Amino acid sequence: MQTLFTALLALVCTTAATVSSAGDIRIAMMYSFQEWPELVEWAYNGSMVAINEINNDPSWFGGTSLTITKFDTGNFNHGQTLNATFTAVGEGYSAFIGERFSDWSKDVAYSLSTTGIFECSVYSTSPSLSDKGEFPTFFRLVADDNIQAVTMLQFANTQGWSNVGILASTGSTYAQGLLEKVKSAAPAYGVNVLGFQNYDLTDTPATLTRCELIKDAGARIIILLVDTEVELVQMLRLLQQSQMIGPEYAYIGGDVMTGLFTAEGVQLSDLYLAQGLFVTEPLYKNPQYSQPFLAKYNQIYGGTAEPWSDTVVHYDAVYSFAHAFRRIMDVYNLSPAQIADNTWLRLALNVTQFLDFNFTGANGPISWLPNGDVATSNFQVLQPVVTDTIELSNNNFELIAYIIDDAWEMVAPPVFFGGSNTPPADLPILDDDLIGYSKPPAAAIIAITSVLTLVTAASVPLLVIYREHPVLKPMSPMFMALSVLGLLMCLMSIYIDAIRIPNRVSCNAYMCVLAVGFGTVVACILVRLHRLYRIFDNRAMHRKAVSNQMLFGYAGVIVAGEIILMLIWAGRFPLLANYHADIAGGRKYYECATQDSLAAKAMLGAMFGYNAAIVLVCCWLAYATRNIYSAYNQAKAIGVTIYNILFCSILVVLFTYMGQMTKTLGFVLRSGFVLLCIAISYGALIGRFLHPVLMPSTGTDQERSSLIGGSGVATMTKAAQKTANGPLKGTTLPVRGRSPVTTSQWKDHFVCVITQPIHALILTNQADKKVGLTIPLELVANLTVNDEAVVSVTWSQGSCSLQFESDGQAEEWLSALQTVPSAGASGAGSGPGRRASSLKPGATLAPVKAKASLEMAEDV
Repeated sequence: MQTLFTALLALVCTTAATVSSAGDIRIAMMYSFQEWPELVEWAYNGSMVAINEINNDPSWFGGTSLTITKFDTGNFNHGQTLNATFTAVGEGYSAFIGERFSDWSKDVAYSLSTTGIFECSVYSTSPSLSDKGEFPTFFRLVADDNIQAVTMLQFANTQGWSNVGILASTGSTYAQGLLEKVKSAAPAYGVNVLGFQNYDLTDTPATLTRCELIKDAGARIIILLVDTEVELVQMLRLLQQSQMIGPEYAYIGGDVMTGLFTAEGVQLSDLYLAQGLFVTEPLYKNPQYSQPFLAKYNQIYGGTAEPWSDTVVHYDAVYSFAHAFRRIMDVYNLSPAQIADNTWLRLALNVTQFLDFNFTGANGPISWLPNGDVATSNFQVLQPVVTDTIELSNNNFELIAYIIDDAWEMVAPPVFFGGSNTPPADLPILDDDLIGYSKPPAAAIIAITSVLTLVTAASVPLLVIYREHPVLKPMSPMFMALSVLGLLMCLMSIYIDAIRIPNRVSCNAYMCVLAVGFGTVVACILVRLHRLYRIFDNRAMHRKAVSNQMLFGYAGVIVAGEIILMLIWAGRFPLLANYHADIAGGRKYYECATQDSLAAKAMLGAMFGYNAAIVLVCCWLAYATRNIYSAYNQAKAIGVTIYNILFCSILVVLFTYMGQMTKTLGFVLRSGFVLLCIAISYGALIGRFLHPVLMPSTGTDQERSSLIGGSGVATMTKAAQKTANGPLKGTTLPVRGRSPVTTSQWKDHFVCVITQPIHALILTNQADKKVGLTIPLELVANLTVNDEAVVSVTWSQGSCSLQFESDGQAEEWLSALQTVPSAGASGAGSGPGRRASSLKPGATLAPVKAKASLEMAEDV
């Protein structure tokens, strides 16, 4: 196609260049008569004012006249634009003014690219026209869209707006060029682009969706980049459907919007939607320079109203060519006739050589950059004037500001939707969902936290002062103090969590303090439950003391694992305080979150997995020791504590990661369950022991017995032992087994051997002394003593194990169980007595035949 254009135009130019007769210097004005009939007349009249001034001054071209002719480019018709260009070139025109739109100016400039004939545009702003490789003979009197985009951002600055959204027409090079420049220039002007969407009006549902996306992004100040004024009308209607027209919205657009009032299909109702719309366009009537020309224009053409801006810029366009031709004549010693017959084209001037001059026109000082772009970048901001008496035939825009040499001048106050002069906020007004200590819900939580902190902290000196107290000493006050430390750390995390504006330090401190405090408390519980399990529910009843150092070592290992995980996470994947403006939810808040990576998620999973494993082990131990009987042991209280921790932990995690609730409500619920967990844990682990110490009337010291670091249940029962060489032997022992009154767990029973009225072993459950079991020893099939000082008793309907303090005590009882009383000694029964003393571990006794049958599980 380019080769065809080149061949045709070369032929035309050769013909034009060979014309030797004197004639006029002719300028072709390229415009759409159908689309812009009124503007074409204003442009032509403005040009004629310059033509007449030049022709009336012989110093310009002597007797050679300068003329201008209008050429119709059709109604956005590329073919007609090309045809008009070819026609004008063939007729020997020396210069071209036009077109209005960049895409049509490109048709003209592309057609002239090989002829050497220059085109001057007063409206085309596409940055691509600055490419002299493609458009070598194009120049303009208007800054390109890059400058217009900057003007939009500068206007946003004047209104105090620092956040904008962008809607741009997909099929428009004009709109897409502005879009790219706005995005790239926004940071330099302190403007944040919340989001941008490209729309295609041929797909209405998709366009509505894109409008909603901009709305959901929080944009209330929207840069609307349409292709034509007809598209503007369509977009205003769609924005109304999306409920994006109103006092909280404002729009900024480019110069194509100035045709709004005369757009095809526009209705009066559409104009009301344009309230709050601001249009940027080049300053075509400079108030500092244009008045003399405008007065002259009205004197020539009559009337008092200011003409459209086309008159001013076309006046300057004609003078631009006049100065260029005059300079060529002077520099290259050419005559006006050689300009008229296009002999000057043989000089093959580039745009820099052609425009090597400057002058002051009706619109102010004019000069050019080396690429043919005008050196000045003066712009203005307009807004449509919408009244009840508005006429659709008038482009009724009001000047509110202009910028000359980067200096802004506000001419009139901007009027926003509904007639307000107050700029809308650039972001929706969001509810404050920050926490802080002053908010009533958070303040209530902090108050409760403070009370619990004082009570918990006060326990430390009490544990030190009363560490030798009979109630506390068996519980290990130092170990209780470690639990208090963990609870205090959990309480401190609530204060950190309530900070109004968190930062990196507070986010990571909250995570670490809560995790280590939680780990410390759970570690203490795990060690205590393990000790109880060793005493009561393991294979043997271990009564050997466990030192405080050993207990602290066990807890320290567990807490060390927690600390290592926290150090890795905080060092490698630190939490950051991220600000969120939730437009859909209408709230603003901060959230502590780590970077979204697989490794970070793995670390989070490892931390939850580690703590979950510890809690689950504690729950298993609590379940395993749930039926331990001792009036004053810790098993049930610790079990309640760990179940409470499990329940509250699940809820805290849920409330932390549930995204639907507000941050304030999440803090209240999360912290509330933490406080509940702390209160129950404190009461079960510390408070229930301190209370009788501080208020002795609630119990006696003798009612407490050691479960940690002591000798187990046997210590509690030594005073109750009764040793007899006669008919009765009894004591309290741990017993377990398969019988109506025993279970698989070690529990305290009163155990005695009687010889009258029968030789029997009697077990009385200490939990309920009304229930017992009589085992006739004649029915016993097997008696065994093992190396754990445990005597096993087996009979036809069950079995049980009795645990003793020592092997000697076990053998003594085994002897009593094996001795069959004589008739004389017992007053009943018959047969010789027998005694097998000093049985070694593992010894057994053969079954003894019963002479009488007794009920098993008989009431004592």
